[in-house]
Amino acid sequence: MTLRSESVTLIGDTASVARALERYGPDQLAVRRVASVDALEEGESGSEPGAVVVAVSDEGAIRTVVDTVPAGVPVVAFLPETGVDTPLALAAGATEVVTPEDHPTVVARRLERLLTCRPESSQSSNAVDSEALETLEAALSWTVGDGELIALVTAGFRHRAVAGESFESPLEAATLEGATVREAFNEWPAVRAQIESLYAATFQGDANGREVGLRDRTYRVETHPISATSNPVCIVRFVPVSVDRTRRSTDADVRRKVRRLHDIATALDDADVESEIFELAVESASRVLEFDACSLGELEDGRIVARAATASKLSIDFDQLRVTEGVAGKTIESGETIVVDDVANEPDAQPAHEAFQSAVSIPVGDSGVFQAVSTSADGFSDRDRMLAELLVTHVTNALKRVRYQAALTVERDHFAALFENVPDPALRYRRQPSGGLEVRAINSAFVRVFGREPASIVEEQVSSLLAGSEAGSTPEALTDKIAAGNPIDTEVTGHTADGTRPFLLRSVPVGSRPDVDGPEGYLIFTDLTELKRRERELLEKTERLDRFASVVSHDLRNPLSVAQGYLEHVRDTDNLEFLEQIERSHDRAFAIIDDVLELARQGAAVETTDTEWVSLEAVAERAWAGVETQDATIEIGPGSDAEFEAAPGRCRQLFENLYRNSIEHGMPPATDDGFEESHPEGSEPGALETQSTPTLTVTVDTFENGFYVADDGVGFDPETRESLFEYGYTSSPDGTGLGLAIVREIAEAHDWSITAAESKAGGARFEVSVPELAADR
Repeated sequence: MTLRSESVTLIGDTASVARALERYGPDQLAVRRVASVDALEEGESGSEPGAVVVAVSDEGAIRTVVDTVPAGVPVVAFLPETGVDTPLALAAGATEVVTPEDHPTVVARRLERLLTCRPESSQSSNAVDSEALETLEAALSWTVGDGELIALVTAGFRHRAVAGESFESPLEAATLEGATVREAFNEWPAVRAQIESLYAATFQGDANGREVGLRDRTYRVETHPISATSNPVCIVRFVPVSVDRTRRSTDADVRRKVRRLHDIATALDDADVESEIFELAVESASRVLEFDACSLGELEDGRIVARAATASKLSIDFDQLRVTEGVAGKTIESGETIVVDDVANEPDAQPAHEAFQSAVSIPVGDSGVFQAVSTSADGFSDRDRMLAELLVTHVTNALKRVRYQAALTVERDHFAALFENVPDPALRYRRQPSGGLEVRAINSAFVRVFGREPASIVEEQVSSLLAGSEAGSTPEALTDKIAAGNPIDTEVTGHTADGTRPFLLRSVPVGSRPDVDGPEGYLIFTDLTELKRRERELLEKTERLDRFASVVSHDLRNPLSVAQGYLEHVRDTDNLEFLEQIERSHDRAFAIIDDVLELARQGAAVETTDTEWVSLEAVAERAWAGVETQDATIEIGPGSDAEFEAAPGRCRQLFENLYRNSIEHGMPPATDDGFEESHPEGSEPGALETQSTPTLTVTVDTFENGFYVADDGVGFDPETRESLFEYGYTSSPDGTGLGLAIVREIAEAHDWSITAAESKAGGARFEVSVPELAADR
């Protein structure tokens, strides 16, 4: 907007006006504050202000400023708590009036309108162009129509010339000509106030019209501004209104008002704060619907507080409109419009001014009320009510929109705070018009888990972060589902800095924002790695319990059944030779029980707090000392000086079980007459008996991936290699089938792996892969 001038001078106590201009006025506007009119006269030449705002103490202050400022500079009267009302201020020469009760946006808008570029008058602002006025006076006689009274009104609301038909006093030429409104209508204060405010509005450049009641008749008063002179001048017509037209607007007038209300609806749609909507509402009711006074209030702490109020025709103290009961309270409680045709007959009515005779009260939402009043009884027709309800509908919709946006902003702020502080990785996405989801922001947990910085991931496709889903959907299909606005809660695999990980993916769509192209939402990734590990452990424990049950129900039952059979035979025959068989079966049962208990202990995962660095040589030798080795010997290889991290006790048990397996299953069987196949040729059989004791060598050393335990015994059948570590598998009638199963449990508890192979000597070789040893080699 182009300004005629970029400066405003404020005189006196006008701090609230200065704050309004600073916050809501044009950016380029310079505001100068002076203490008095004398300081204004001492201003520098060439620094003419665009407007002057004066804090009014009396009418004389306005006239002094008007006489002091240069021609064409508008004077705005700021009316604090003084006895000067709006009509008096305008009559004293003020161009505009503002009050402390006006919202700062209204104050700034009115002053900005005065500063907007418009043609300058070349005549003196303090002297009326006599020639122009004489021309207007002469024109009255041929301008006046039948049945109407017309007058030329000048500054001070004085009727300079009157022509046309004379009606009852004071609407007659003899009384009205030369008199001010205050002088002519002194006996009718309500009518006087209405006409003064009507003239004041017209002097600001707006054509106005309304119906007023005088004595027993109703007159249509229409005013039109005249721009032929520099000082305010207007033409006014008084036309009697027939009874059947009282309180009725013409169809054309209604259509005009409806069109203007639609324009106001557009302005309300552009408002982004509640205060602006309130001010537009009451200002529209005053200027467009021509209501004498109106207010808009809302419930707050049990009382109705006025959010905005205006009296375009009267000067009113609107504090009295803040009520918790009365017509306003009934309107909010019932949710229906109430029309009061005569306040004298309405016990709940509490008029804010003695001139008010009728009112209309309309609910605004669930906790607000709009009220308009008239100085005439029966002042609101059905059309007036319809137009007011149309305005209130626009206001209600605008308030809902602004409050929804405010609530949405608060919700987004909460989401943003949660987004940044949630412990799980999270990202904010935006749906692209072409399809797919685009990363817009990530939180600190996402950076930590996924190893991606915001600068490297923003605008990247969300699908690139996913490797797949539990349901088998492709990343693209999954993001398409999210883009469609469907909330999801599913397991996915995501690409992180440490490889792929399982996550529980949840989407939180939040809709669209006016400043963002495309709907937005949040994705939260809950890491399931630890949960999956525990699930595996639980599954393994369940499987182990199943195997224990199998051992107890099958393997343990066999020796006990054998012992039971021999025991019954002893009872039947008294043959005690079978007690040895019973003892042997019991020993086997106890061995199975011991192995099952050991298996239960060794199957649990090894915690890092249970481990320490151990020497391969030391643990191998300690384990050998704890085993009944018979005639077997052990060889510790050159790589046995290696160290690795393990639980010492459980690692020793692993070696002990491997040693026992070699001794029990790898040792060649002894014979009474020796090993004939190994006797030298020509040797005596008797000499062979001294060589019949078998021997076995067990070797411990390292290989490229860990360590191994090998023997030079009989080895195992290659076809049974895959079954060696299974529960219950054994090649010996006295074996439990749990020894190597325990070895496997201990290895897996350390996150090691074990395999069986044939040794170089043809015996058995068990290789244990240990990551720490493999990394050191």
